[in-house]
Amino acid sequence: QSVPMEGKITNWTWNFGDGSTSTDEDPIHTYDKYGVYTVSLTVVDDNSMGGIETKDDYITVNYAGPVWYVSNAGDDSNQGTIDDPLATIGLAVYNASDGDSVLIYEGLYNDIDIQTKSLFIGSISSTKLRILYALS
Repeated sequence: QSVPMEGKITNWTWNFGDGSTSTDEDPIHTYDKYGVYTVSLTVVDDNSMGGIETKDDYITVNYAGPVWYVSNAGDDSNQGTIDDPLATIGLAVYNASDGDSVLIYEGLYNDIDIQTKSLFIGSISSTKLRILYALS
């Protein structure tokens, strides 16, 4: 969030660290590749005064490859997409290939057998993604 000392902020320039930028005040950005990114925000107010804030290694994107979604509200006859999630982690792991990601919505689930796959497994809440396993 940016707050002017004097004057009103009129310009925002976001640099997401992956070659993408935005001039929106509250942008939404999706990273195409996993990695660690430094982000910065440059602002200018109506008095032509400005400033820059840089956060080194601020964003970590961990998942890559196809993503399988799991939710207690899902069904194992579903496709495993964000709009059509599976019900069990085990089936998502079974369907996944090396390099895939399994993202699990909050809920209660049985134990799982990861087998011998290289997977990224994380949990999704309404506000954050938490890394559970990054297996290789």
